[in-house]
Amino acid sequence: MSSVIAPLEPSRSRPIPGDSGPPGIGHSLEFAQDPLGFIQRRMARHGSVSWCSLFGRRMNVLLGPDANEWVLKTQGAALSNKGGWNVFLESLFDRGLMLRDGKDHRAQRKVMQVAFKPAALRGYVEEMNRISDERVAQWETGDDAFLLYPAIKSLTLGLASRVFLGMPLVDQSSEVNQAFIDTVHATLSLIRYPIPGGLYRKGIQGRAFLERYLTELLPEKRAQETPDMLSRLCHAISEDGEVYRDDDVIDHMIFLLMAAHDTTTSTLSALFYELAKHPEWQERLREELWDGAAPGIDLTALEGARYSEMAAKETLRLYPPVPTQPRLATEDLSWQGYDIPAGSFVAISSLYTHRMPEHWPAPQSFDPLRFDNEGLRHKGHPYAWFPFGGGAHLCIGMHFALLEIKVVLHHVLSRYRVSVPENYEMPLEVVPLMQPRDGLPVRLEPL
Repeated sequence: MSSVIAPLEPSRSRPIPGDSGPPGIGHSLEFAQDPLGFIQRRMARHGSVSWCSLFGRRMNVLLGPDANEWVLKTQGAALSNKGGWNVFLESLFDRGLMLRDGKDHRAQRKVMQVAFKPAALRGYVEEMNRISDERVAQWETGDDAFLLYPAIKSLTLGLASRVFLGMPLVDQSSEVNQAFIDTVHATLSLIRYPIPGGLYRKGIQGRAFLERYLTELLPEKRAQETPDMLSRLCHAISEDGEVYRDDDVIDHMIFLLMAAHDTTTSTLSALFYELAKHPEWQERLREELWDGAAPGIDLTALEGARYSEMAAKETLRLYPPVPTQPRLATEDLSWQGYDIPAGSFVAISSLYTHRMPEHWPAPQSFDPLRFDNEGLRHKGHPYAWFPFGGGAHLCIGMHFALLEIKVVLHHVLSRYRVSVPENYEMPLEVVPLMQPRDGLPVRLEPL
């Protein structure tokens, strides 16, 4: 393993093998349709280091835990997180925490960390219990299929709104949800120009709607301090002693709201699918999270729910919400003797790494007990599992996300048994975020 930045050595360096794919579109369509299969085929043909053309960019793909560690620990000046993600997120999720590097990133992260301390988390759990109990009780039961994915997405958006904005989403909930959907889908648009009716134009319009929506909330939040994240940012003081500008606050909130509900929705949907396919695990989590008493679970019980955490982590292994992570080289580098010139893009893949048989026996199987022993889970390598990223950009909301997953599990499993037909296989859309193509039809049976 190595996380040391190695300069180019002309006498020993070699070009990265690869190809540009079909003219115009490159490998973009093949990757979007089957990212794991595409990467596995590249590995078989070129090995663990290769290049391809993705979304109009030449992308150097580095595979395996050692590469993950090197990329994720080589931050700031050499491999830019901002530069890598800007290709997809610029103008859509401008200047969110993930689109910042170096001193700027550290300063912004320091302010936002206040919202994820234990005292704040305890308050969030109380709100999440209340909202989840109310929303989940309204889900439809019976023999008809219930589309679980949109129901979870509506729930997690409501949770994010309450926790991060300090208010419920009522009349505008469907508009806000659609704005996020349009903005996220636009990240994959090959044509980065707002052509009428185009994907990118819808994304820009979605972004504009979210900006207007949040701008209307700012005067009230600046006038009075409340425990939510929006208020905290409105009253935060930068390292230069200045109050954050409105556009900085809005940039952070749009990105945070997207990350807090879209990625959690992805994980919860996949987890309920696996629990429906493995009823023995559904019963085990129900027993752990619910004692038959009134709805609600406190922070101490959530943190002690080890089987639920193992199931969540195994789901994140099989279905990482963000399957690849790009970076931009800002200086000449070398990895395992291959040239990575300044200005070139680098990508690593959690989707591929998490299913490598060298590190995960029977990698296609859902087996939460892999995570029963922290040393066993990685098979000796800390970057064989990295759904939350790593290094300086390790997801700031990782602990919050796991708590939210457990809260929702508690409220669903204490009310319903979740099942799918025996021969059902969930069809997946993997990019831009992992999600079921069919909305995940399930049967909910009241307990």
